[in-house]
Amino acid sequence: MSLTILLIEDSLLLRELLGELIEGAFPNVCIERAASAEEGLKMLGNGHAVDLVLMDIGLPGMNGLDATRGAKRIAPDTQVIMLTQYDCKEYRRAAEQAGAAAYVGKRDAARVLVPTIESVCRATGRQL
Repeated sequence: MSLTILLIEDSLLLRELLGELIEGAFPNVCIERAASAEEGLKMLGNGHAVDLVLMDIGLPGMNGLDATRGAKRIAPDTQVIMLTQYDCKEYRRAAEQAGAAAYVGKRDAARVLVPTIESVCRATGRQL
């Protein structure tokens, strides 16, 4: 069974670029996409089997920190990697407190996201 990643990002362009990056690195991974926290949480609540969530922190409506807390309540075993353009100590701490397993700045995503996904999966015994 392949790993399923839910990508929650409000920017269509970035959602597609990140999806392509992940598909290129992990061809057997299934990627679900959501444009808002509410849409992503609805997918989780409707029983979508998701192993990993890539969560934008700066979403319209519900922000990524609150959405991470919600995702962990709905699916406690689902891992969350926070994606953000705000790469600072305060956001890193807040993401960790919300239940995120890792934190990736969008500026570094092309270089750091794939190894971060590998690391989180390895730490939780998930196969890529």
